[in-house]
Formats: sequence, structure tokens, C-alpha cells
Amino acid sequence: VGARELICSTGPKHSKENYEALAAKRAAAALIDPEQMFRQGEYEGKYSSYDERGVPTHGEDGTELPKSAVKKLVKLYEVQVKKYAKAIAAGAPQPAPEPSPTVSEAQEPEAMTVPDGACL
Repeated sequence: VGARELICSTGPKHSKENYEALAAKRAAAALIDPEQMFRQGEYEGKYSSYDERGVPTHGEDGTELPKSAVKKLVKLYEVQVKKYAKAIAAGAPQPAPEPSPTVSEAQEPEAMTVPDGACL
């Protein structure tokens, strides 16, 4: 094996499959709503209380987090806000909101009568 092959070859670290897997993982992570970010995935169960943005303020045991820890979490939150906004702007599908009741599920409205000559 020559020196040129060692320097220029693409090893297992730089394979196309690894790149595609990493890109898919990052795309999926960008679709997580920043307000829900610390309530699911790797952060699930670590925190018991959150502020209005969804940033943790208390640990799982109920003790208040140190100011330095909250500051780091706020930075992570702000990065996620940017990633999420970019993903939504790029046309990525948003998570479906709670379905609203359809006409068939709701009460049927009474039949309306339209007077003759009325403009609709």
C-alpha cells in the first residue's frame, strides 16, 4: 500500500452510507419542535419543570438547575429554534397537530333555507 493510497483513499469513516445516515439523522433532529425538545429523546425524564419556552429549570428530583446548566440548555434551545425554522422554511413536513372534529363527528348543522334571489 502506497502513501498516496493511505492519504487519498476514503476509509470507512468517509463512506457514502455513513454520510447519508448522518444526514438523515440530522434532518430528523431538525424537525423536533424546540418547545418539546427537552421532553423527548435523550432528554426525556431528566427534568421535572420547564419555563414558558420549554427549557428545563428543575432536575428530575425537583431541585433547581444551576445557572450554568440552564445557560447551556438555553443555547441548545436557541440552536434548535434555528434548525427547526430552517427545516420548516425548506418545506419539511410539520408534525400533524391534533385533528379537529370533522363535520361527521360534530353535530350536523340544521338545513338552511336561502331566500329566492339571494346572492351567495
